[in-house]
Amino acid sequence: MPESARWLKYLDEGIALKIETQVLENHQVKLQVEATPDELAEAKQKAARAIARRIKIPGFRPGKAPYNVIERQVGEGAIIEDALEILAQELYPKALDEADIKPYGPGSLENIPAMDPPTFEFLVPLEAEVNLGDYEGVRLPYEPGEITENEVEETLTQLREQHAVISPVERSAQQGDLLRILLSGERLNPEEGQETSLINERSLPVIIEKDLEPSSEEWPFPGFSRQLIGLKAGDEITLEHTFSDESPYEILRGTEAKFMVKVEQVSERILPELNDEFTLEVSDKDTLDELRAEIRKELAENKLIEYHRDYDDQVIETIVAASEIKYPPQMVDREVDDMLHDLEHRLEHQGLNLELYLKLNKKDEQTLRDELKEDAEKRLRRSLVLFEIARAASIEVPEQEVQQETINTLASLSQSLPEEEMKKITSRDSLQNLVSNIMADLLVRKTVEYTRAIASENKSVPPEEEKTGEELEAESEDLQLVQATHEDADKPEPAADTDVKNVIDENAGEPETQPNN
Repeated sequence: MPESARWLKYLDEGIALKIETQVLENHQVKLQVEATPDELAEAKQKAARAIARRIKIPGFRPGKAPYNVIERQVGEGAIIEDALEILAQELYPKALDEADIKPYGPGSLENIPAMDPPTFEFLVPLEAEVNLGDYEGVRLPYEPGEITENEVEETLTQLREQHAVISPVERSAQQGDLLRILLSGERLNPEEGQETSLINERSLPVIIEKDLEPSSEEWPFPGFSRQLIGLKAGDEITLEHTFSDESPYEILRGTEAKFMVKVEQVSERILPELNDEFTLEVSDKDTLDELRAEIRKELAENKLIEYHRDYDDQVIETIVAASEIKYPPQMVDREVDDMLHDLEHRLEHQGLNLELYLKLNKKDEQTLRDELKEDAEKRLRRSLVLFEIARAASIEVPEQEVQQETINTLASLSQSLPEEEMKKITSRDSLQNLVSNIMADLLVRKTVEYTRAIASENKSVPPEEEKTGEELEAESEDLQLVQATHEDADKPEPAADTDVKNVIDENAGEPETQPNN
């Protein structure tokens, strides 16, 4: 990238400020700012007064000692060090303003290459720039799949299995049986510091799965249950398994393990007959035909959601690939921070922390950050493109929609979080962050739907159904219920409609936060 440099003047009470700017290839700017000896002298006076307020100088009240006394007390070097910091803080915003630089975030003082005159080198990250490709010309085949009768019947079978009658038997275990087992496990080749034991002996129910492709979610490993076919109550077996690098259990990836199994009981599962009586037992439908229709509808909705997820990814990837995107490394670092925070949250649910996770995976935090960088850049580029499309297409999120989504989110959180946590979330600053994130997420959602409609030539946009009076009344009652829940003095109050609206008004405009995509 070609370099650009220019000399500028900033007039401040008759003092000339000289600035040289150099645009770097990583979307940052190096600012070299030259101050005058008079500016340094003034900064030294300020530094001396600040030092006099921090330390005790015999014979003088705090902050009242003259410069020469302070200099004798702490030395000229200490004064100059503080003075340079003061001078840098004063010059930096002036330099940004005069150079007409819009930074993405805080800059950093990289160097002081000269003292005569005092010269400062700042490194400033720039706001991201996106030059969209022809996103309106993107076209991709839109072919969502149909629901088959087999899928409907498989769902009905799952419902029958959930309501099966369990009956103990004396025979050997067969496919579909329910076994009660005692299971324990240990590492075969534990590393230094690792515990040998993986699972302390515990009693578990296990259903012997069908002879299909083993599910990656099967515990403790795919295909485990079918290893129990032919066993009777009292039988014991030892199984060895090496967890793959794609195992959903991250801390076990690559682990060689041995599992000890003792069968306590074998039971067969008798499935109920598929008829209207079964329908009444498992649903609010009256007939089996109605139940089949409801299942088909739900399957179709879920399949469409899944199809849209994959389709949208292809559309956005196509637009991203055709766009020119510039951003500073600090934006990638922030995205990595967000991904690490998400990982820590998931580990908490598994009873782990990041330190233990790194130890088990033989990594340090910097190695993990480096591994996350590629995905972080992908997420960042996607977000930047979506926000730019929203700006170019004038996509907005109605205030009422943000308000309702915020209230729904608070209502949902209040059902799962303790009161003290809810008070923190509904504090003014936290509520502002929540609203900003919700605005960003809704904007991204609308923008994704917009690009999908373009790429599919509007085939993906279903006709909008007008809400009935009863539905509107129900929504109003839900809102009143949420508000009433938070009217109690002992409950967090900011969840009320008016408080949320005020915060939304304050956050109006383009969202500040980047969503996780």
